Amino acid sequence: STVCTGGDLYCTILVIAVGSILPLKMSWTPLLVLLLCSVVHGDMFTSIMDLERAIHAEHAIAHDLKTYVKKEQERIDKLSQIADDFEQHSLNALESPESYLSNPINAYLLIKRFTLQWRSIVDDLILGNSSADFMNSISDKTCNFPDSEDLSGAAMGLHRLQDTYALPTATLANGELRGIKNSPQLTADDCFELGRVAYNSADHYHAIMWMTEALERLNKEANETTDRATLLDYLSYSLYVKGNIRHARNLTMQWLEIEPDHARAKKNIYHYDRILEEQMMEKKKKGDSGKESCDDDTEEIKNWKVPADEYRGSEAFLSYERMCRGEPSKNYKYTNKLTCQYRRHHPIFYLAPAREETANLNPNMYLYHNVMTDAEIEKVKELAFPKLHRSGVFVLNQDDSHLSRYRVSKSAWVHDYEHPLIERVSMKTGILSNLSRETVEDLQVLNYGIGGHYEPHYDFA
Repeated sequence: STVCTGGDLYCTILVIAVGSILPLKMSWTPLLVLLLCSVVHGDMFTSIMDLERAIHAEHAIAHDLKTYVKKEQERIDKLSQIADDFEQHSLNALESPESYLSNPINAYLLIKRFTLQWRSIVDDLILGNSSADFMNSISDKTCNFPDSEDLSGAAMGLHRLQDTYALPTATLANGELRGIKNSPQLTADDCFELGRVAYNSADHYHAIMWMTEALERLNKEANETTDRATLLDYLSYSLYVKGNIRHARNLTMQWLEIEPDHARAKKNIYHYDRILEEQMMEKKKKGDSGKESCDDDTEEIKNWKVPADEYRGSEAFLSYERMCRGEPSKNYKYTNKLTCQYRRHHPIFYLAPAREETANLNPNMYLYHNVMTDAEIEKVKELAFPKLHRSGVFVLNQDDSHLSRYRVSKSAWVHDYEHPLIERVSMKTGILSNLSRETVEDLQVLNYGIGGHYEPHYDFA
């Protein structure tokens, strides 16, 4: 039984498992951005609710910063501006933190704010003066800040959303997401950091896309937000890895215009020239006297995505991604037989019948709507909140579950005996399915973070 609220792309979902109701061999879970949390350092990107704590900490730190600014008059202008920005940002977010953090751009920028930008603020404006008392006063709040691992996880989540929902880089950077309004636009530096995370993971496919977007935005910025030479360094190498030799050489020449004596840039030019010369000689041997180079300046950049493994390049995985986008994954010949109906198969449904939707035939699959009220959902989330932990996957020959990139979320198990509501939900689900609860698992609450997902998998043990 499923309860879901939200926009076109992201929603909050509660799944209640009742034994082996359906003889399914695979469990298909779409990419969703959801709610609920418990703070585990380095795991904040896996759960939206963890990031809400960072917003509360931000709001509290705004007050501390204002007090500190009064004591440090010479830096009052800069620090006051930062404090006002923190305060306004958190107040806006706390008006509806669930809605705000369900936007992956907001969540990514929140993590970036308290990894890269916060370190810069501490080094430049705080540690340079009598700041020991101030730092001690906010230490209990900054412990709720994300770290560099969270920044990497958040960036990879955006890459995953980009791929699964087939979002052009410029569209995502402009904050144009389906079902989300008033999303912030990314700066050249924001795009560069998304590219650098990919680069450090040897993911040159995403590195090229995001660093190219960063360069385009940098060319339009009056006040450049990132270092141009560093950006050209990273992008040129990623282009080289993908076989775009002349493009890599051209960007390296731009790099040398900024840093004429950079030794590595000069060595790279020498290396690129040798490769281009060898390519030209090879073409002459084949009798091709057309272009001077097989990698012309006007040639479109080659950038292909290499699947992580054979499975992720398979039709099954592509079908899973199409389902996430809401596209038909196959032609279903029984569509005209899929109906919605009221069900009164038990006395508790005589006055308020169950709203049943037939989702599939052979095997029969049903979806029940409005099974729980909003207040009941909030109570379940409240009970699950303290128990949430990073979701693992069960592996044979291992004693415990372990963490995996193909499952990014946090989960909690809530027992029937913990609250009368959980018992009622369990009982109602058993009645809906008309199955015994003797072998039922406990209620599981899942909370997905930025680009959180669970790839298709065999769901049995």
